[in-house]
Amino acid sequence: MDTTIKIAVDAPPLSRSPWRFALYFYLKSRYTLLAIFVFEAAQAACTILLPYGVKEIIDAVTLANETDVDIFTTTQDALLLFALLNLGIVLFSRASGAALARATIDRLTMAVFPPMAMLAGMQLDLFTPLKDGPMRTEALGEAIGVDPGKLAPLLYALVAAELLTVRDGAFANTPEADHYLVHGRPHYVGGAHARSSDRW
Repeated sequence: MDTTIKIAVDAPPLSRSPWRFALYFYLKSRYTLLAIFVFEAAQAACTILLPYGVKEIIDAVTLANETDVDIFTTTQDALLLFALLNLGIVLFSRASGAALARATIDRLTMAVFPPMAMLAGMQLDLFTPLKDGPMRTEALGEAIGVDPGKLAPLLYALVAAELLTVRDGAFANTPEADHYLVHGRPHYVGGAHARSSDRW
């Protein structure tokens, strides 16, 4: 049997490999990742130069003792450099943390779509009508009482989540979905969506 998956003409673009899928999300967060790199590099530079700031203070104090010049005058520039380096470490560390927090939020935002699509599919019980074979969006929408136009994005999300396959515009359960998500099957886990909905 031909198991090649063909994307319907009206389907949104889906990555065909894990590398392209990962690259897509990398490109979505490229500015955040670049900001993290710049802030981390700046923090590292300040940390590396900190011993130099200490050396400048020691040299200034030594010079003041040897020449009887006012110690506050000779150490002013060195102390300012030392203070700025410490301030840079703190500020760049905070900035990197803030950018990283946004990267985490972006990652979690994108990661929530597959489980939410599965939960919606379980609530609509759309996997059960597909137990007898592939169905087009219109037929499946009629079977579960959902407008086909609103159902289509969910179906393609379930394809991306690897719970459905699509070929020539017709959707079918994957073996795993057919085993666990079809109402009436021995290993049906449909009750899980109710518990998940109550939990969240």
